[in-house]
Amino acid sequence: MGTLSFGTLPDEIVRRIEPFFHKIIQPENNNVLSVALVGTVLTSDYIHNVSDINSVVVLKNMELGFLKILSAQGKAAKKNKIAAPLIMTKHYIDTSLDTFPIEFLNFSLLHQTIYGENCLSKLTIHPQDLRLQLEREMKSRLIGLRQSYLSSLGDKKVLGQELSHFLSSLIPLFRSFIFLKKAAPAIGYKEVISQFHDISGFDGSPFEQALEIRRQTHPAKLDIEMLFEKIYWASEKLSEYVDALEI
Repeated sequence: MGTLSFGTLPDEIVRRIEPFFHKIIQPENNNVLSVALVGTVLTSDYIHNVSDINSVVVLKNMELGFLKILSAQGKAAKKNKIAAPLIMTKHYIDTSLDTFPIEFLNFSLLHQTIYGENCLSKLTIHPQDLRLQLEREMKSRLIGLRQSYLSSLGDKKVLGQELSHFLSSLIPLFRSFIFLKKAAPAIGYKEVISQFHDISGFDGSPFEQALEIRRQTHPAKLDIEMLFEKIYWASEKLSEYVDALEI
């Protein structure tokens, strides 16, 4: 059995995750092949006590008993903002790259292996699969954005939170779009938005304003309703652009 390796992760993050993942890699759990952190916890976009800590656990063989080990730590994990890990095998990864290319592209771009093999690097993402999922996800996000507007019931604070969540869901799609344009996607939210603007020509300013909401640095005078309209129509145009994109 190996040991956990946290590299240059901030001490505050290590204190939260070490007890949880230490139990996962105990000798009796010798089915664990790899543990990797993924997502914003590895970037400056991580917000203390707000952002979830996401991870991928790769097993040698799928065992439902392993889920019992994780569920027993559910309360402690929730307290420390540790989201339920994604559990998979190498076979699942190999046979799912065409089904979830957006997710695996972003895992490949943004992961840190803290135990075992690095199973998320050098993944082969086919552009045709990526474009198809990107179109589907953009259209799905638009439906969700309309529903968010309705569920906000006119509450601008709630609508602002929904726009923040919407932006977080768009960043992996922006990276995928950038990848399709044969560029190396940026990692940080702000850099991704800027790169997306430079490559696509779409106005990135509405998404930058949504980023200010996420970081809780937006000015009080920000017109949330107007921002919603700008983000919605920009996303509509992007969806149409992706729909017509030829690979």
